[in-house]
Amino acid sequence: MENSNNEDYEVLKNAIEELLGRKVATKRDYEYLAMRILDRTGSYLSPITLRRFWGKLADGKYNTIPRRFTIDTLAQYTGYSNYEQFKKEHAGKPTAPNSRFLLNDYILSSTLKRGQLIELSWLPQRFVTVEFLGYDMFKVVNSINSKLSKGDTFHVDVITQGEPLYLNCLVHEGGAPTRYVCGQSGGVKYRILTNTLSIDI
Repeated sequence: MENSNNEDYEVLKNAIEELLGRKVATKRDYEYLAMRILDRTGSYLSPITLRRFWGKLADGKYNTIPRRFTIDTLAQYTGYSNYEQFKKEHAGKPTAPNSRFLLNDYILSSTLKRGQLIELSWLPQRFVTVEFLGYDMFKVVNSINSKLSKGDTFHVDVITQGEPLYLNCLVHEGGAPTRYVCGQSGGVKYRILTNTLSIDI
């Protein structure tokens, strides 16, 4: 019987941990991930459900086929509409190593000051300056050669140097919230700017 240790699910676990910016191992990690998934997708997966998917419950008792809702929600957290889309996108690609460490520099949105400006760049010649609005929300204040537009807002909790950047709840030109990935090939570079903007709340 297929279970949550198959290669496709391992790729999904690795993608989630890479986006989260850390390995998921402790009870507190699963609680934190559950909250991040709720923030990004609007769907709640309990820490027990996450531990079950990671195969971390005692004796593998619950190491069975996960519910469709569970894997679709996990795929949505990584920026895809459902698990089938995630699986199709990653078909034929080598499984990411389970022990990979993210050694790149990164920014946690929780460490930024409101009004802080960050310049993001990725290939080919994409440059976007964003303003931190608080919590994990950003607003585009300048965009060069990018599909993002001035005034767009999105949510991000971690920006990792040289890795793709997954934008959650992107409101593009007043449209419905969607997801978007920057620098899918080659990753995104960031530069913290010294200037800050005043924020009207």
